[in-house]
Amino acid sequence: MGDRPRDVLGIGVGVPGSIDPKNQIALAYAHINGWKNIPLGERLTKKFKVDVFLENNIRSMALAEMWFGQARGLENFVCLGIRTGIGAGIIVRGRVLHGKNNLAGEVGDWLCPVAPIEPNMNGLQNNWSCAGLQSLEEIASVPAILKAVNEACAGLGGKKGVLTFDDVSRAATHGDDVVVQIVQNVAKTLGWVVCQIDAVFNPQKVILAGPLVALGDALLKPLRQAVERFSSELQQEPPVVVNSELGEFNGALGAAALALHEWKPKR
Repeated sequence: MGDRPRDVLGIGVGVPGSIDPKNQIALAYAHINGWKNIPLGERLTKKFKVDVFLENNIRSMALAEMWFGQARGLENFVCLGIRTGIGAGIIVRGRVLHGKNNLAGEVGDWLCPVAPIEPNMNGLQNNWSCAGLQSLEEIASVPAILKAVNEACAGLGGKKGVLTFDDVSRAATHGDDVVVQIVQNVAKTLGWVVCQIDAVFNPQKVILAGPLVALGDALLKPLRQAVERFSSELQQEPPVVVNSELGEFNGALGAAALALHEWKPKR
């Protein structure tokens, strides 16, 4: 207690992209040059002489929610992490779902309808065509939102490529028409994605994590409205959707939660 040093029992590491959790290898991540087949677990184990647990960062963020955040007390939920890339940390019966090739939750390449999506006399389906599909990351990632906002501002006579995500968040909070419309369109697509996730996993809760949480109700309110609408069309109960409350330290808490979740005392 106090200033008394404590032994390090284990280290959790959350990394982006695909991983091999058995061999503790970071396999690949498209957004970092040279990030391929890196034996992080082996290197850290040699250096620190303790157990090392390697996981995809979105899955570790899901564990942070289970230990410290919105999913405390839940056994089945999905954490949808949106940053440069987009992924889903899926927890089933209190355990992380990896899938056959450790690719469970890699939803960033899902082809999604591009908003605005508005119902017509025949329902939603007639508004969706292959010509209107893009990958989720092209629509709803942080770089995609910045690109859309900066291009819209440039089209209105502003300078292109100068706004940061903090600028976008402030503009959305203050009700800027252009930014609000773009965020609402993103929310519609994310609402569609959440309903697909719900149809497959039927989680107790879907938790949004990452920088988009800073948009607050500017994103969450229209997203929930889209979920309600799509769920009604699909004749299913709408899932519960909330923002993470762990803030900018979600990734670090995820690494800590991973170590807590996986470490076991040696016999």
